Amino acid sequence: MQSRQPYEIYEDRRKYPRIIINSPVEVRFQDKTLQARVHDLSPDGLQIRCSRATLREIRPSGRAIKKDNAPVVDVRFALAVSRAEQTIEATAALYYFVLLPGEKGEDVACGLEFRELVGKSRESVDAFIVDAMTPVESKVLDFLSEPRTPREIAEHVGAGTQILATLLAELVDDGRVLCIERNRQVMHVRPAAAMKALFERTEDLEARVARLERATRRTSKG
Repeated sequence: MQSRQPYEIYEDRRKYPRIIINSPVEVRFQDKTLQARVHDLSPDGLQIRCSRATLREIRPSGRAIKKDNAPVVDVRFALAVSRAEQTIEATAALYYFVLLPGEKGEDVACGLEFRELVGKSRESVDAFIVDAMTPVESKVLDFLSEPRTPREIAEHVGAGTQILATLLAELVDDGRVLCIERNRQVMHVRPAAAMKALFERTEDLEARVARLERATRRTSKG
């Protein structure tokens, strides 16, 4: 049986799922501004990766952390939420740190628990996590309430071209998506949405024909 790393045991105690993001983070402790990397994020906190030198700035003693002596830091990092970059600012408590075997440079994993999120940071974190946990297939189907090009779909869901092409082909084969051509462009749309659009166009055409017939009758009477 494969042995588990200490940080994996710590992370299992977190109540919520974690989303891997691997993005830079600015950590401010007392009068120091330090650089690290956000490894993963959840609604209750984040794990950062940093060097041993950075850890010594926050925890000079190197001793294990207890709840009543946890260092409190301010963090600042960026998240892409609904294709727009949002700045996340929060105060968090360092509740564990462990050395990462075989890593160089960023060889310490630190678990931080949110104490306070500034401004709209909470909303942005929650929106980012919900979006990240929504399967690509669901995102595609939700987006196809009207005809979309493959490029529009790829930009919306953030999926790779090859993955998206395979998924669209499967959805077309299953009958859950229609492939149509409009203005010499290949587009995809859900059948129900296509039928609604067709019905609306038919109603519009019938209304035009009715108006033309009324105009013709008036002209004939005159």
